[in-house]
Amino acid sequence: MRPAGMPVNRLRSAGMPVARQQANMRPPQAASSGLLRLPNFSAPIAPGPHVFPQEAQSALNNGRKTYAAAVTEKQAISSSECSMRKSFASVLQSAPDSAYHQFLAKEPFLHRGEPALTITADEEASLAEPFKFTLVGKFSHRKPSMVEVRNSFQKFGFTGDFKIRLIDFKHILIHLTYEDDYSRLFLKPLWFIMGCPMRVLKWTCDFHPDAETPIAPVWISFPLLPVHLRAKEFLFALSKLVGVPLRIDEATADLLRPSEARVCVEVNLEHKLPDRVWIERVNPVVFGSL
Repeated sequence: MRPAGMPVNRLRSAGMPVARQQANMRPPQAASSGLLRLPNFSAPIAPGPHVFPQEAQSALNNGRKTYAAAVTEKQAISSSECSMRKSFASVLQSAPDSAYHQFLAKEPFLHRGEPALTITADEEASLAEPFKFTLVGKFSHRKPSMVEVRNSFQKFGFTGDFKIRLIDFKHILIHLTYEDDYSRLFLKPLWFIMGCPMRVLKWTCDFHPDAETPIAPVWISFPLLPVHLRAKEFLFALSKLVGVPLRIDEATADLLRPSEARVCVEVNLEHKLPDRVWIERVNPVVFGSL
């Protein structure tokens, strides 16, 4: 189940060094840190208290409807559109009412003469929580129609529900509800939809269609790890020292490979991976003593 072209980290156990990387991994070009700017509107976030001047507020509101008028105005939409919006909007409605009112209470301010709003890391994390099992499909060549894409996904046999949405002419958003479906799709880096290759990428808060994400699944191994330390729970705890554990392979789960235990982890290829990790026995146990 090793993704094509993906190197394997080898780890060594016992008092115990682990994790030797067998091939150099060249990280893909990632998006430069910074702020996503919307056309003619957004501005970088600046820390500290700010005051939104009354004249600026008046200028922004000039000729615009009030918020109450905007949200109460009814729009005519078809029943199919309404059903589609509700099903996907339900993903976004998981935030508690307190968070909703917290965001509404935020005060805008001016930064370099442009309107701005602050958001903390915790607030952004709470908003991203419903999308923890979300991936991006990228078609580098031709992209099939959305009907063809959805019909193909129906044949993949996912356990849970999923939603497919269009990002642009090359990218689709794949929102999954089950972790097993997420791991299954993410661990295979290349899928074919109507004969068109589709790469599977990790969605993050910083995702942008013009930049490659540096997050990828990698298989690592723990050579000669004692059999009693091959429980899934312990392997996941050990793998967290390298990345985010996704799953163990079948041979490891069934103890069919005495030479090593293998775990797939999600790592950021822009960060240096450890050559080894250690297992320290706090209270040493003597085996085979009489």
